[in-house]
Amino acid sequence: MSFRKIYPTRIGEPLFTGKQLRALLIPLIIEQVLSATVGIADTVMVSQVSEQAMSGVALVDSINMLIINIFAAFATGGTIVTSQYLGRKDEANARESARQAVMFIASLALTIAAISMCFRGSILRALYQDVEPLIMDSALIYYLITAMSYPFIAIFGICAAIHRTMGNSKFPLTASIAMNITNVAGNAVLIFGFGMGAAGVAIPTLVSRILSATILFISLQSPKRTVHIRGLFPFRINLSMIKKILAIGIPAGLENGIFQIGKVLVQTFISGMGTASIAAAAVANSIASAIMMPGIAVGMCLVTVAGRCVGAGKYDQVRRYGVGFTGLAVIVMLIINTIVFLLIDPIISSFGISDGTATLAKQIIHILLVGTVTIWPLAFSLPNVLRASNDVRFTMVVSIGAMWLFRVGLGYLLSVTMGIGIIGIWYGMVFDWLFRAVIYIYRFCGSKWDHHAILDDPR
Repeated sequence: MSFRKIYPTRIGEPLFTGKQLRALLIPLIIEQVLSATVGIADTVMVSQVSEQAMSGVALVDSINMLIINIFAAFATGGTIVTSQYLGRKDEANARESARQAVMFIASLALTIAAISMCFRGSILRALYQDVEPLIMDSALIYYLITAMSYPFIAIFGICAAIHRTMGNSKFPLTASIAMNITNVAGNAVLIFGFGMGAAGVAIPTLVSRILSATILFISLQSPKRTVHIRGLFPFRINLSMIKKILAIGIPAGLENGIFQIGKVLVQTFISGMGTASIAAAAVANSIASAIMMPGIAVGMCLVTVAGRCVGAGKYDQVRRYGVGFTGLAVIVMLIINTIVFLLIDPIISSFGISDGTATLAKQIIHILLVGTVTIWPLAFSLPNVLRASNDVRFTMVVSIGAMWLFRVGLGYLLSVTMGIGIIGIWYGMVFDWLFRAVIYIYRFCGSKWDHHAILDDPR
């Protein structure tokens, strides 16, 4: 395999100028870093109540991330279809795909929210049988309130993705800032002012998601935007368009969903290791989100950019952007990881946890710092090129296989069977990343994924 096959000479003018890429990427990175920072602030504030309250929130957030990633997967399907139509300069079908994606995701979110609220007790007790009663009480109230926010976070996600397909990351950033300010201010008032625990974190989350979803949804009603979604009612289903969205969304949804189920299963292993392990995992996961968010932002941008290039039939540029964006993810994450490494002690101390819990959290974070900068971008940013080119079944199979073999299987073997404890979970996770990275690099260097994703006109 020659270097020019992996990074070919560009044919013709680039589809995106450097200025356009910066306008798309920089606000997206800021948005994701801000979101992760607010997540850390949430954990720090609820940790001031008790480790039990923080642990209850952490257990439910494993479920919430499962649900949110399912929404994100279907949003990815809508984004890729819309991006490919824009690449073909077919604005009418781009608007129709966006409209259908919003209707589908909103309906899915309402259904999941209703199920979650009605059966939250059964779900939590089935997953976390061995947790302390105080942790379960916090989890129950937090799950009820955050489940109410599912439709709004789903609408926010798809509307933000639609804006990015038009090359506009600034407006989603504005809505995200409004959401996060509302969230943090609400947390401070309810936790410190009114002495509320898990509910004090959940209520501002609900309010902030309602606010941000409303802002973005209203903004897409304007016909001045290239892709707008006026005329949702009467509710008309375009089966041909839905099939195209689901052709990407279902494999991506299964990939994300089963991957998150694996994370929930891992959380059940941790839940049996005691409050200290649960709390240490909560702290490590909060910090990990800050470490990974810039790389996630680069990957999200790559979906839009690669999708537009695929729609235009410019596969030389797809490969070039794939290499360039993955390299950028490595550089950004190296900078973030260096900062976290230098400030690790004051960061952990801000959570107000016990010395034993802090020691566990620090060990986990050191593992994460090494794995994220060397392996993670290849395992999670690079495959977005394949997804944008409709190679989603391959990425689904690899992701699910890696999750069961390493994150769940090896993690259980090391942490429970061999008695290493919570550290074994994270060793399994890093091997998961390594396996994915090797397979995705091999796939990207080949030719089986390209030249087959140009969409037919559904009309």
